Amino acid sequence: MCDRAKAFGSDVLCTDFEDTGTPAQASVPAVALSAFSLHSIPTPPPRPVTQKLQSIIASQPSPNQLRFYNSPKMASITSPNDNSSLNNELNEPPPPSPTSTPDNAKIQIPFKGVLETMLATLTMRAQDAAASSPTSQYLNDIWAQPVLDKLDYSPAKERIDRIEFVLLRAKQFDDWTLEFLAEHADKEEGVTVLHLACGLDSRCFRVGCFGSGDGREVVCGMGEGCKVRWIDVDLPEVVRVREMAMPRPLESNGREYTLLAKDVTDPTWLEEEIPADRPTLVIMEGLLMYLERAEVERLIRRICDHFPKGQIIADVLGRKFIARQERAKAIHRTGAIMLSSVDYAETEIVVLHEKLKLRDQVRLGQREGNYILPWKYRILAWVWSWIPGLSTMSGDLRMDF
Repeated sequence: MCDRAKAFGSDVLCTDFEDTGTPAQASVPAVALSAFSLHSIPTPPPRPVTQKLQSIIASQPSPNQLRFYNSPKMASITSPNDNSSLNNELNEPPPPSPTSTPDNAKIQIPFKGVLETMLATLTMRAQDAAASSPTSQYLNDIWAQPVLDKLDYSPAKERIDRIEFVLLRAKQFDDWTLEFLAEHADKEEGVTVLHLACGLDSRCFRVGCFGSGDGREVVCGMGEGCKVRWIDVDLPEVVRVREMAMPRPLESNGREYTLLAKDVTDPTWLEEEIPADRPTLVIMEGLLMYLERAEVERLIRRICDHFPKGQIIADVLGRKFIARQERAKAIHRTGAIMLSSVDYAETEIVVLHEKLKLRDQVRLGQREGNYILPWKYRILAWVWSWIPGLSTMSGDLRMDF
């Protein structure tokens, strides 16, 4: 699978506006160079996890390790230091591995293309949490800045403007996740939350399903009897960084967490790895637009066939946005290419499976949190939502199956 098809991390939606009024994105620099690259000696190419790195990870007070269910439905990888089975399974050379050094304790990240855009969204969430007033903190992702501090990455020197659009999308998905948990609070079997292309997102903490070891009270949307199986899925190189940069979710009282290193376009991982014994919420934020249309169709059909019932929440971009994607500066500079568009969910997504039913389709100007937008962009977003051609430029979908 080529980098273009495999790179499906978080995208950045409408985070800047040019003078023409066309949605674009704030500039985000490429991943910062390693401190060693400042010397005159050329930096060797990235290598797989070394023995030195293994000893560094092993020496950490609370090493983060992948946890997989002890059943045929879960992968057999048990340690971030064991990459042999993963590389054999993918049948391809291992990707560059993230590394940290004792000198600066920074994790070097090999992200390029679409994977690099997840660093921009991470920066935006950190900026929101650092707002001077609690009333100006919309998403309040308190985990974003600590993750940034661990990465060998320098955000744009200038503040990323129009971050509100990214925050609105994230908040919409958080709210829908909480609603799904609340709807199944009295179900004895519990629920599964399958977060595809999770990147460095902290949603499992934000919605209260898991504690992060910081002493904060955990209040799950399912109440005291919370029974949640949360599965985060992303590419192997993203999973390696997430292991080292993010706190390990604390499992207790029926709450189970799994971090799975898989390419979602692989034709077998869903059936082989994910149990289908509970109502399931499938989250796809910043994913579908980076897949080929045929891959989008296959993925949605497989989800509906595999799980007896549940929900899919996803964001989509329209044809006009995809056709002018070079104006989205942050995405364009990474070399990421968006491939799939959806203008009308009823005729382009819902028809893919007989079980699918559209519950909500929220356009850019229809999000409940639009009050955080500057007046100029609030009015512009509302107008876009009613003009044919512009109203379909972006949207958030919630579908039952």
